[in-house]
Amino acid sequence: VYPASSRAMKQERSTLFRFSSRVIRQSLKLRPLHPNGRLRLTWDVTSLMFLSYDVFYIPFTALDPPQSQVTDVIDWSILIFWSLDMILSNVTAFYHRGELVTSFSAISWQYLRTWFLLDLLVIVPDWFGQISAESKGDSVRVVRSLLRSLRCLRLLRLLKLQKLLAMVYDLIDSEMTFIAFTCARLVFGIFVLTHFIACAWYYLGTSMADSGPSWTSNERGGEAAVQDRDLLYRYSTSLHWSLTQFTPASMEITARNTAERAFSIMVLFFSLLVFSSVIGQV
Repeated sequence: VYPASSRAMKQERSTLFRFSSRVIRQSLKLRPLHPNGRLRLTWDVTSLMFLSYDVFYIPFTALDPPQSQVTDVIDWSILIFWSLDMILSNVTAFYHRGELVTSFSAISWQYLRTWFLLDLLVIVPDWFGQISAESKGDSVRVVRSLLRSLRCLRLLRLLKLQKLLAMVYDLIDSEMTFIAFTCARLVFGIFVLTHFIACAWYYLGTSMADSGPSWTSNERGGEAAVQDRDLLYRYSTSLHWSLTQFTPASMEITARNTAERAFSIMVLFFSLLVFSSVIGQV
């Protein structure tokens, strides 16, 4: 039989061991990221920057810009970033009916029900495209061109833009800042629309040039055709035409075939709707 002091010492040592074990387990236990934490906000701002790049560059590929090491580095950075975003989305808590949900199983299930399929649909072709870029061969070239056309799937990430804009609005605490940001959002939206229309207009022109007259192959006053000029001139001309569809201004570029004429009419009707909608929000 142990003395009372010895039993008390053993009990105290056992209690201290259990407490230390509990502290160690709690410290090693992973905790989900807070949706409004500094790391998550920094990550969301970075995703907004990459989204802006995709919005500009993916339609811009219709003008066949040259590939460079800079664009290759940016493409790899975007691919790695969005791949890591899938992992980060599985460890970020979310709000449900005003309550913060921190269960990892609930977080994963929420991600599977919302953004997982969209992210997978975009990430998988991107990885195949980057890996096949280093390969050679006719079959690989066909697959690579198909995957390059699937880059447009990246634009599906614009569906996440509403969440990011809501995050920015939550950070604004001044009425003047709110008005300025709203005006900047409208101006940026108009630029994105005109940019998309300009790239589509140029793509249509070069596609129709192989089968007949087109605005890109038309030579005016002894000048070289638009499609034979440098990249900056081709894009600025297309953007100029696109902007004239939203304003009463005019320019020398006009449709040269039925497809281009039909496209011009559709853009005019669309610009009327957009212009009236913008005026209503100002």
